[in-house]
Amino acid sequence: MRSYNPMCVIDVTIQVVSLEQRTKRPRVTGPQPLSDDGSSMAASINAAIAALIDAGVPLRFAAAAVCCAVMEDGTIVSDPSREQETKAVGTCTFVVRIPNEEIVSSIPSGFVQEKSYLAAMEAACSEAHIVSAFLRMAMEQKISRERQCWGDV
Repeated sequence: MRSYNPMCVIDVTIQVVSLEQRTKRPRVTGPQPLSDDGSSMAASINAAIAALIDAGVPLRFAAAAVCCAVMEDGTIVSDPSREQETKAVGTCTFVVRIPNEEIVSSIPSGFVQEKSYLAAMEAACSEAHIVSAFLRMAMEQKISRERQCWGDV
């Protein structure tokens, strides 16, 4: 299992929080994945962003994280499994601003040539909309369940 520094996740996540909220010095803890079936950094970043949204923290913009693995033959695999990450020559986790597809952060690991990096960046930008739609759907379902449980207070 490739490890990563949880502070990277926190640093990237803090970039999306509005400036007014950053000055309040919230208590910050690093993510603790219980298992890793691949793309764990992207999953941790997406979970942190979802938690901020759920907590009502104002964000400067919507963002989604996508991991891309660069295979030995140059093939780009979006949202790779742990096995695919292990076989890859390198991985890149991109945080993409939605909807304008601007790269907010890039966290490479391993050896990635420039051509492969640019191809991975392009793949991440198109996949980010899928991740964003999933996060939106999950939050809408959560709100719907809460309304059913608590009623429209």
